[in-house]
Amino acid sequence: MSYDSGFRVSCLLLTSHGFHVLLPNACIVEVLPIAQFERGPNPDWVAGSTVWRQHKTYLISPAAKRGDPVSTTDRALFVAILRTPLTETAEFKVGLLATEMPHLIQADMHNLETDLNPKTGHPLAIQYVQIQRQPALIPDIESIDRLVARLAG
Repeated sequence: MSYDSGFRVSCLLLTSHGFHVLLPNACIVEVLPIAQFERGPNPDWVAGSTVWRQHKTYLISPAAKRGDPVSTTDRALFVAILRTPLTETAEFKVGLLATEMPHLIQADMHNLETDLNPKTGHPLAIQYVQIQRQPALIPDIESIDRLVARLAG
């Protein structure tokens, strides 16, 4: 199978508590700063929740799933609201926390390659990649959907 060498995908690269997360722009509804959020009796993969556009929004953090503490008041905290198959029609939404301002990046055949030997495994990752020689995980959006649907009841 041959690939067009001009193939590019516009993506957002987020840094979230030590992890780099690569998401296609099509998966992002909005990126906004968040001053603080509510922690609650959430499973370990949810850092907390907030309200976005009158919808309860569960905040996912790769660090939370790994068991690392996630501050509810980090000074530079952003949330990328995700577009997922389930949340398009659900009363709840999902956001991915970022500890630095996310930035746009063009993923193409020249700067993106599969990382066959990631240094750490992560249960929310569907794949590990190197983007511009930087390790990143691509989250499993369908698994996140199922997890949040169970939480939302």
